[in-house]
Amino acid sequence: MLDQLRIERYWWRRFYAGWAIFLFVIGLISATSEIMENVRDSIDIPLWRPIINEFSGVAMLWLLIPLIAWFDARYRFRRDTWQYALPAHLAFSIPFALAHTAGFVLMRELLYPLFGGNYEFGDIGFELLYEYRKILRGYILVVLSLYAFRHYVLLRRLLDMPEAETAQSTATHPAPAQRFLARRNHREVVVNAADIDYAEAAGNYVILHTRLGEMKLRETMDNMERQLDPARFARTHRSHIVNLDAVKEIQPWFHGDQRLLLHDGTVLNLSRRYRDQVRQRVSA
Repeated sequence: MLDQLRIERYWWRRFYAGWAIFLFVIGLISATSEIMENVRDSIDIPLWRPIINEFSGVAMLWLLIPLIAWFDARYRFRRDTWQYALPAHLAFSIPFALAHTAGFVLMRELLYPLFGGNYEFGDIGFELLYEYRKILRGYILVVLSLYAFRHYVLLRRLLDMPEAETAQSTATHPAPAQRFLARRNHREVVVNAADIDYAEAAGNYVILHTRLGEMKLRETMDNMERQLDPARFARTHRSHIVNLDAVKEIQPWFHGDQRLLLHDGTVLNLSRRYRDQVRQRVSA
């Protein structure tokens, strides 16, 4: 587990370093372009002004990339969730743009006086709309790069995995785990597999919903599914694994999907991809 965490941190450091280099180049190109245009049009503007303006914008975008990654971990674009993820990301881009704008305005107000200048934002309505258009473009590029980066890392892992290890991982089925060491309120808690009602994906973690409350486990949903007893647990959605003993009803929903009503009143989505498998296991 520790090796996996180190590898994960290594790849994310490369991701942020790549974005830092990319944004530095973009800021440099934009600043020098504005300087050259001012020289061509005989406009007398200090050289420091476009440099501060461009680099403050790209610096704020780089600083806020973890915020985009955090939100995307909760609203992933998948085949069965994109219709919810798209409006969620569009809505989130508005407060994100406001935070981005507030950040670079603060930078400019702090840096301009060092060169004897005074920064003015301008008409707030027009400027916010103008900046949102540009920030939304950057937001989309970051989201696209996140998915491209994740697929690249996954491909590297598959290519680097020895052939014997790949064959072994697909041919062997280890015994189901009986208990897990999870965290709750900064304490490590032993959770019996039988006490788990359902597991829910939460970024790089899995939330275990148990009779004793919620527990946090640093694990992927795929690994969690492999560790649980397939006779007792079933995948119902890309984000959920349910204890079949906790299911009270299977209810119809819309677009061919169904819902699971648990004994404690919790309602979970049952996507078409896993519907037949769940129904077979429940009736087994």
